[in-house]
Amino acid sequence: MKIAVSIFVAMFLLLALPDSLHAGYALEFDGNNDYVSLDHEAINGLSNCTVEYWVYIIREDAAASIISGAINDAGNNEYLHFFAFIEGFRPHLKGQAPAEGPEFPLEEWFHVALTRNNNGQWTVYFNGEEVDNGNLPDGAFSIANNGLVLGQDQDVVGGNFDPNQALRGSLDEMRIWNFIRSEEEINATMNCLISNNMEGLVAYYRFDEAEGQVLHDLTDNGYNGRLGSGGGEDNADPRWVESDAAVYGGVADLSADFIAFGPVPQGRSSEVELIIANIAEVDDEWHALEFTITDSDDEPDWLEIDCEGGEIAVGDELVVTFTASAGELELGEYERTVSFEANASNIQRLDIPVTMIVVEGVGHLFGTVTDPAEDDRPIANALVQVVADFEM
Repeated sequence: MKIAVSIFVAMFLLLALPDSLHAGYALEFDGNNDYVSLDHEAINGLSNCTVEYWVYIIREDAAASIISGAINDAGNNEYLHFFAFIEGFRPHLKGQAPAEGPEFPLEEWFHVALTRNNNGQWTVYFNGEEVDNGNLPDGAFSIANNGLVLGQDQDVVGGNFDPNQALRGSLDEMRIWNFIRSEEEINATMNCLISNNMEGLVAYYRFDEAEGQVLHDLTDNGYNGRLGSGGGEDNADPRWVESDAAVYGGVADLSADFIAFGPVPQGRSSEVELIIANIAEVDDEWHALEFTITDSDDEPDWLEIDCEGGEIAVGDELVVTFTASAGELELGEYERTVSFEANASNIQRLDIPVTMIVVEGVGHLFGTVTDPAEDDRPIANALVQVVADFEM
């Protein structure tokens, strides 16, 4: 027995790729006057929040500022990620900051996540590991219009940048959330492209435009960014470059989101095929789909899967065969769950229900089909259809 039900599903799994592959594109900042102006609503009004991104920092001058939110022209840092080369990473929140913080990598890509709740408690993670935490003033952030920028520290709203505190390096894959992401949640997706409609995602900048003056927010909020100081190209524009940040993923399309066997007679087995395809639009190794299939191992063990995982290139597909064996199981319905995880960019994980209905074993039907109107003479090549009728 074979089934095919069309439905789109997909998942995430952290997997390593060769260093020769690049994660799309990033923006490179020269450390002078270049910056990106974001829609201030991406952070304005948030209390509980998580901001995460990949960054490559080159040491120069005093510090590197990644994202800066200004409340007014008094120079107060309502929201600032400040990488000081002597004092370490110091978040500036609601006008205050710790005196010092953890050291951070230089001239290599690393992942940063800063969480902060309404009570002012904050935690910072480097490459998915907690490195610092503390308490700063509470309350929602108030970001002025035109007061949210990347690559610079503002001393007035939208300007008066200090070149000693500008980012010299590159930035990629920024996500802004309206809740506190756990360490487990940060680790689960920091290496993966994500869906633009994940719950709690306020703004998502993938940095893969490769050209132009707009950094697009991929969520429905549309909190886009603008490169430089004007609508056209100018010397305040950061530069689009290929990225080596460890972010990757394909797009998965499965032929079913459930597996159903039945009825399966005692002593017999049945097969169902699940087709997995990689429908990513960009055809390169970076967008290869890697996946694993894990059975729940519930007893009795009546399910076999001929593939535990693999890699699917863009445009290719793979057929996975599920085999259910009724054996000497009692009559009735059996259920279990198969977990499907992959580095796909549309859904993080899928738990696939698997069911089998076991019925009584088959027998042999013998006899002759006759025609009463012709004195019960046998009918040659008669077709007999038998309909099973059983109760569970």
